[in-house]
Amino acid sequence: MANFLSTLHPFLSSRFKQSLAFLAVCFLLVSCASIDEKMQRHIQEGKYNEAIQAGETFISKKPGTPEARAVLDLLMEAEFKQTQTLNTIDAYDAYQHKFPHHPYKKELIEAEFQLYKQMNTLKGFDEFDKKFPRHSFTTELVEAEYLLYKQMNTLEGFDEFDRKFPDHPYKKELVESEFTLYKTMNTIAGYDEFNVKFPDHPYKKELVESEYALYKAIDTLEGYETFDKKFPEHPFKNDLMERQSLVYYRTVTLPKNSAAAFRDFKTRFPASSLISEATEKEKQALAAEAEAGWAMVVQSNTVDAYDMFCSSYPESVHVAEAREKICDLAWKEAETANTLEAFLMFKNNHGACVEKVKLAESRAEEMVWNDTVTKNTPEAFETFCEQYPASPRVNEARARATMLLKKKKK
Repeated sequence: MANFLSTLHPFLSSRFKQSLAFLAVCFLLVSCASIDEKMQRHIQEGKYNEAIQAGETFISKKPGTPEARAVLDLLMEAEFKQTQTLNTIDAYDAYQHKFPHHPYKKELIEAEFQLYKQMNTLKGFDEFDKKFPRHSFTTELVEAEYLLYKQMNTLEGFDEFDRKFPDHPYKKELVESEFTLYKTMNTIAGYDEFNVKFPDHPYKKELVESEYALYKAIDTLEGYETFDKKFPEHPFKNDLMERQSLVYYRTVTLPKNSAAAFRDFKTRFPASSLISEATEKEKQALAAEAEAGWAMVVQSNTVDAYDMFCSSYPESVHVAEAREKICDLAWKEAETANTLEAFLMFKNNHGACVEKVKLAESRAEEMVWNDTVTKNTPEAFETFCEQYPASPRVNEARARATMLLKKKKK
């Protein structure tokens, strides 16, 4: 008997092991089915903590097994429903961190967005946008952020929104809001910044008018010149030119108070309302300059000085006296030189000195006659007759020329 049993032992051991393995599989299947039913029941009853505890206990005992993976789906469901019950951003984030590959992505993102909407803060929306870059609430998020930036109503806020969402649908409204803010600031720098920021804005006319009003308040030549260069097609050309003339007259022309300054003003601004005044001032300045110049000329007492005075101040009351002085001094120079060239130069340069020109002509003629008599040739006397055909010495000159020619023939 003993021998018989020892013969059957290997066979019985093999069969026993197979039976045990079969029983173990059956136990696992029954156990898995049991945990599934248990967790589903807890979930249906809203006992999420019990379902979670049961699932976690099962998975911890059989990690990595197919049964554990099956239970994981129920565990994720139970935890998500519990998270929905808590309904906080932190809870959803914790769930996402714990189960990164969960099947409730859409529901979780929508739930978080609703919570961020309730918070209604820029920081919150930006956090959501960064957290879920592929979310489907872009339109709603952009609208919500724009409303918040509108409530802030600052240039920095609108600019930040524009940079953040370059393709947003509120371009027109944003430009209008920014222009309203720049109008409130009402500064040249502000309007220029707006113009650069939105080159195609529809407020060109209003902006130019506002800037012109500011430049008028500044009322400087540099300001008007800057405005004119900045807006070459502006409609204020005539008014701007008039204002420039008033400033130039006040700041440049009057301080100089010279005839040249008033002439310069008239050349620069021929249509100015101050032309008549400038003309009168020019006359007064010219008269004053002429008086001062006359005193210096009299002290100098030279032909060149008197001649320059006449050229510079042709309408001065001293011009006639200056011309007489010129005649006297030039005649003295000619008499002192006492040469044919000197008298001829006087005659040519001082035709207005009628009496002295006659005297110069007489002296010159006398000198030429004396020279002709000294030469005593027919040719010399003939040349004299050609030079002075109206001279009383012409008959004598011809007679002498004839006599000299007869002597040559003999």
